[in-house]
Amino acid sequence: MKFGLWILFSLLAIGSPKVIFADDFLGRPDFVLGREDDDENQIFHKLADIALSPQDQIYILDSGNGRIQVFDLQGRFVRTFGAEGQGPGEFDQPESMAFFGNQLWVADRNNGRIQVFENDKFLHSLTTDKPASIANLAVIGDEMFASNRSVFSGSGGIVALDREGAPLRHIDAHNDAIKGPMASMWNTVTLASLSGSRLLVAYRFNNVMRVFDKQGKLLAERNMEHFYDRYEAKRGHTIIPTGYAITSVCEGPAGNIYVVACDNEKRQCGRILILNPGLTGIVGKSIRDEHIWKLKFFPKVERWVVMKSAELSFFHAGS
Repeated sequence: MKFGLWILFSLLAIGSPKVIFADDFLGRPDFVLGREDDDENQIFHKLADIALSPQDQIYILDSGNGRIQVFDLQGRFVRTFGAEGQGPGEFDQPESMAFFGNQLWVADRNNGRIQVFENDKFLHSLTTDKPASIANLAVIGDEMFASNRSVFSGSGGIVALDREGAPLRHIDAHNDAIKGPMASMWNTVTLASLSGSRLLVAYRFNNVMRVFDKQGKLLAERNMEHFYDRYEAKRGHTIIPTGYAITSVCEGPAGNIYVVACDNEKRQCGRILILNPGLTGIVGKSIRDEHIWKLKFFPKVERWVVMKSAELSFFHAGS
């Protein structure tokens, strides 16, 4: 109820230049993991991703410790698995994970592979035809989409895989406007699934977002920085300032897109933007929190998760 009222009042107040803070947006957390006084099973070194299992357990990928920690919906520790290394079930800077049916797929970035687990047991590893730095995963229907940290013209950029890991097709998501030695950095991407039917590709360092269907057809595109510079110019502030990068995208209630943008130079995060499903306009106000790194919404259990460098906060959407 509180969340619905917040959206309503935000829409009514869209002309206001003010922003709100994350505490006002989400309220008080149900619980927090990763505080300094927690036991070692609840301590994280470098958080990378979070996923919800089909059994409604919380899986947390700790890239710095090379392990996955499992909790229930009340924040109680259940188990852990994985270790740092290059062997089966070991990780070197894993960056993303996603449940594909009952299987957990983990993008083991520096080992150049995707590792597949079932019931927390290692099954096998997959490599694509462009295996280096596999960093992003997103499930759309019965297909898993994987990309390297950066996508390049001619490399296919993003590959769709079936449940056995066989390539089905490639999506060339390269940003052709970027040329020269900076092309690698500017084509660094993050992926998100939209309503289980579309793929959102966010280019982290030039604030471009594109939506594709699962066949690779471009459906929508938005240059966030330039669009919001124009949109907010008369209000005297910019929503994604120059020098910020997109670090997280997710689909929230009503199909709106939630974007976290961080300051590259200060290494601080500062903005959460809410866009409509077509990426054509803002819903409500921007939200400020200089510590947020990622934001995720799990509609099945109506939970928001705020991810900081080594701390996770869990909020009930209806609280």
